[in-house]
Amino acid sequence: MSRNQIPASLRSKLADRLASRSDSLIMLSATPHDGRAESFASLMNMLAPTAIANESNYTKEDIRDLYVRRFKKDVVGQLLKKFPERQVLALETNASVEEEEAF
Repeated sequence: MSRNQIPASLRSKLADRLASRSDSLIMLSATPHDGRAESFASLMNMLAPTAIANESNYTKEDIRDLYVRRFKKDVVGQLLKKFPERQVLALETNASVEEEEAF
């Protein structure tokens, strides 16, 4: 089973177990969570269990010392080569019968 096939709940259980057994923890991700405030709060609470009392109601100020968010523009000067330019191609195609029915 590849990493992408592992159910999210198993990844979460592993992360929780590692966090509870570690003196220090660094988590790196290009896509850290699913966009829900509760998901991000859960990750932050692995780093500092008392950082967020209410996972549905917290501010950036509550967790500002727990994460660093960097964008492509922030690291471009540190790279040995440039990011490839994104190429966008518009392709027209006919919808299948099933797609037309769904539409």
